[in-house]
Formats: sequence, C-alpha cells, structure tokens
Amino acid sequence: MKKWWQGLALDLRSLALLRIMMGLLLLLDLGIRATDLQAHYTDAGCQPAYRVLQWSWNLAFWSVHLAQGHWLGQALLFLVTAVAYACLTVGYRTRLFGWLSWFLLISMQNRNPVILDGGDLYFRCLMFWLLFCPWAARWSVDASRAGTTPPTSAWNLACGAYCWQITLIYAFAYLLKVGNEWKVDGTAVQLALLLDQITSPPAQLLVGHPDLLRFLNFAVLYFEGAAALLIWIPRARLLAVVGLTGLHLGLGSFLHLGVFSLIASVCSWALLPGWLWDRWPSWRLTLPDWPGKGYEDPSPRPSRLVVNLLLLFLLMRVTAFNLYWGRHWTVMPNCPDLRLLRLDQQWNMFAPRPLADDGYFVIVGETQEGDWVNIGLTGGPEVRWDKPARVASCYPNARWRKLMMNAFLPENQVWRAPLLDYLGSRWQRRHPHRPLRSLHLYFVLEKSLPDGQEGPLQVNQLCYQPKRAVNDRQAASTYATLGTGLEVLRAFGRAPDRGGK
Repeated sequence: MKKWWQGLALDLRSLALLRIMMGLLLLLDLGIRATDLQAHYTDAGCQPAYRVLQWSWNLAFWSVHLAQGHWLGQALLFLVTAVAYACLTVGYRTRLFGWLSWFLLISMQNRNPVILDGGDLYFRCLMFWLLFCPWAARWSVDASRAGTTPPTSAWNLACGAYCWQITLIYAFAYLLKVGNEWKVDGTAVQLALLLDQITSPPAQLLVGHPDLLRFLNFAVLYFEGAAALLIWIPRARLLAVVGLTGLHLGLGSFLHLGVFSLIASVCSWALLPGWLWDRWPSWRLTLPDWPGKGYEDPSPRPSRLVVNLLLLFLLMRVTAFNLYWGRHWTVMPNCPDLRLLRLDQQWNMFAPRPLADDGYFVIVGETQEGDWVNIGLTGGPEVRWDKPARVASCYPNARWRKLMMNAFLPENQVWRAPLLDYLGSRWQRRHPHRPLRSLHLYFVLEKSLPDGQEGPLQVNQLCYQPKRAVNDRQAASTYATLGTGLEVLRAFGRAPDRGGK
C-alpha cells in the first residue's frame, strides 16, 4: 500500500508541461474569442449585457467583463488577460498570475454562457485544482530564481484533487452514455459523424465503413470507463495518458470541436511518469538565472490546514454534484458555492446519445424594395436554400457554431431575436443604401436516421423580426420540400419579386 501511495506522486516536470500547454491553449482560446470581440462581448453585439442578466444569469455568477459594454473596455480586459496567461505559461510569479488568469477566465465565461462548450469546462475545473499544485516548481521563471532544487515529484491533496477531477470527467462520460446507440447498437460514433455542422472532410472517409465505426464506438465507450481507473494505477498511467491524448486528437481530426479537443488531449499530461523524463536527459529544460525571490509552494504554510479542509469540502461537493446530475439529468442542483467558483459541471459528452437533429441556417433580410438578401455569417448576398457542400464551413469558428446550435434549441429561443438584430445591424453598416424592413431566421432540419441515412430536408422558421418589432414566438411551420425555397417564402407571404433572391 505504501509503495502504491508513493507511486501516485506527480512528477514536477509533467506538472510543468501541463502548465505550459494550458497557458498556450488559454492564449489560443483568447485569440479566437478576440476575433469576435464586438459580436460576443459588447452591448452592440448579439448578447448585450442586459440580455445576459435577464436570460442567462445566476445570482452566484460574477463578471467584470459584464460591466464593460464598449469594445474599448473589452479590449483592455483582453489585453490584461493575455498578459496574465503569458506570465502563467512561463511561470513568472505563478501564484499571482495563476489566480488572476483563473479570475479573468471565469469572468469571461460568465459574460457569455451561451457560447460555452466542453473545452471551457475543462479549463475552469482543472485550473482551479492545479492552482494549489506545485506546477511552477520546474521549467519556470520562478524555479530558475530559486536557491535550491525542488524535489522531483509531489503528492498532496491538491494533486489528488486534480486526479479525482479527471476520474469524474471520464467516469461520468462513460456512465452517462446510456443510449442503445452506445451500449447495444454501436452506432453512436456513426451518428456523430453524420452531424454536418461539426464534421470535417476526413469524416467522410469513415462514414462508409460501419464495421470500423462500430468497433470505434465500443472502443471509445469502454476506454473512457477504463481511463477513470487507470490513472490510479501508477504502472498504467502512461497507457491512460497516451489513450486519452489519442482519443481526443482523433475526435478533433474528424469533428470541429474548437479548443475542446486540444485541452482534453493534454489535460492528463501531468500524469506522465518521471521515468519517461529520466530516460531522455536531453529533454531537460533549463532557464537562465533570474534575480529575486525564488519558487514558493502554492499553499501558504500558516493556513495549509485550512486550505486542505477547503479542498476536501469542495471535492465532496463536486462529487455529489456529479452524482446528482447523473441521476436527474435535466435538473441541475442548486449549489451556489460551486457556481461561485464555477466548479459546477456535467460531462455528458455525446450522451446519452449523439444528436439526431442536424441541418443548416438560412438567415434572410428583406430590403425596402422587396429583395431578399443573405445576412448570415458567411457567403455572398444571394440567398441559397440548397444544402452547402460543407455545412461546418458556414460558421466562422467554434464559438459561432455553438451559439447557432444553441439558438436552434427551444430553451434558447430568446437569443434568436438579438442574433437577428445584430446580423441586421451588421448588414446595414456594410450596405447603408439598402435598408432592411424585416429579418428572418430559418433552420433547414435534416434528421439522422438510425440506419445511418439522412432524412428529408425540412424548413423551420425560428424567428421573424419586422423593422420596429420583435416577435420570436411566431409559429415554426415545417415544410418537407425545399426546391428553390419559393414555396417556403410564399407560405409566409414573403415571396420576392425576383425568383430566389
């Protein structure tokens, strides 16, 4: 037992590698978010602050980003965040900039919950526990300023909490996949690859091989369950790390999942065993000497007992939260303490089964002359109703994809009108001489069938917005045929004078 307990210790070089990779991915995520600074983080965008407070806010949430409605204020916050992330990456004053990075990350996520995905869960949940781990003891500016060499490994309650968080991720990722598509038919991976909104071109190479996809289905399912156990077996940890890295990089190769695939693929790297580094001495990373105070353990010595008690309490709360969610699914437990720290979590990745509703958006603006123009995220001014060759390319990035996919869901219909208003205003700025008198949001639904085929296209009107009014509760009529789209437009009494425009 003692040997097993000692074998659980995390190598400080592996912890340092995870810190560096997480810092780089945080910078990458911030850069992607910055490309839509006005659209997603200002009051002139499609999620203005007063709407977030009205529709997506929780009393336990907090956000300094929500107090800045202008793009200049958001740009300043993004700049400060980039500096904090960079300092965390190189390990400069890691405790200070680590907590500042976490604070700004949570603030940014709370500003706009409707665009969050699984990658944001990984970032905030893992980062909290890692802030209490000695992940700056190696390969950092702080370590290079230290007068003594730290030990090669560490094992404390914070390190155990990090391991337990990974256990919760993959244990519940396995347990929540209760659909027959995962457990019986083995068609869940095939259904996921039929979601045109997230699939990449290489996915087409696999769709035509159902036997291979069935094997991958059960391989993914049972490895997730096994990984939750392997990380507690010191000799098997390398297998868990290699498997999880390959799993998520593989998913990222066939599905557009944004930063999720990257952060999920590196989240277990702190589990890399020390003998791996010792076998290749050339991997040893050294930094120049820096003057000043050296490395410090992230847990304040006078209050280490208090910190450990707090971590233990939060670990029990997080575990209970996951168990509650696993039992009730649609009912989220009311845990203000976890929501305050954003440790609230659910790991229903493609669970209980992949989505069957797929399709694409057609976003139309009607000019004063009666012409119909495309005001969508991509494409030219011509309205096109036929299915795009690559539906996933209709979204500029993963944040827009998440927003649009969420807007399709009935529980998020309140976000449709602000989205239309923003897209209409963007068109107006670009075409000031062609004012719009109405806006229309359509979703062309295509259901994935159990046999791996795709159903007929059905056009649904999600939202209609006249010039000076908003009515997102208009009936969402459905039409089984598509053609040029004229029959759809005539049915709404909005047929253009010049066919198909």
